[in-house]
Amino acid sequence: MLLLEKASDLVSDPYVSRSKKDKLQEIFEKYASIEENGHKYMTPEDFVVKFLGLYEPGSSNTEVIHLLASAVDYKKTGRISFEDFEKFEGVLAYPDCLHRTIFQLFDADGDGIVSFNEFKRIISKSDLTKKISYDFNSPVIQWYFGANKERSLNFPQFSKFLHDFYQSHTIQCFTNADKGGTGYISVSDFQNIMLNVKGHLLTPKVESFVRDVSRLPFDHVPPQRQRLFSFVLDPYARRNQKG
Repeated sequence: MLLLEKASDLVSDPYVSRSKKDKLQEIFEKYASIEENGHKYMTPEDFVVKFLGLYEPGSSNTEVIHLLASAVDYKKTGRISFEDFEKFEGVLAYPDCLHRTIFQLFDADGDGIVSFNEFKRIISKSDLTKKISYDFNSPVIQWYFGANKERSLNFPQFSKFLHDFYQSHTIQCFTNADKGGTGYISVSDFQNIMLNVKGHLLTPKVESFVRDVSRLPFDHVPPQRQRLFSFVLDPYARRNQKG
């Protein structure tokens, strides 16, 4: 499963009403396994495994567990305080809570901005780039982080970048699959890209269709068919054309 899909599980039910502080404290202390100077703290395992139940106890996915927990560890201390826990519960009230949570995950040092190195380090640990590689010298990377990758992104900038990054990755995948420059890709390549790059956007019905697409009566998928899925539309390219 993709790291970012696991991150979405952190906010799987964002429209619940906010808990009262005493109730929240009770829940926190139930799972917090560290006590220091009269204060309790959750470890990454306490939060991700015991509280959220995203992995089984004793899971070997230690690195991913710590990465996911860092989205709630606002001070980046390696453990979660009640203040962190309460703040995260408040984030769930925002309509864009998923993007806010993902931003926290990529903001590794907690300085409120995401550098290119932070982004590359985290995204490279996800199945997204492990299954289908990405050229980090792409125009989209340079557009947001600068030609020398010296710029950092705040939350609004990062939210826009994340959308454009997925589009850029899709374009790269299509280009790499279309080795002859024909403007067509095979059905298997189409499935691969849709499920591995665009999978987070697919409804169950569309995902089922994509998985069954090999049964359709054509051997290659031209760009005009892919537009049905907003699949090859590159916002970066459109901006350049307008400019």
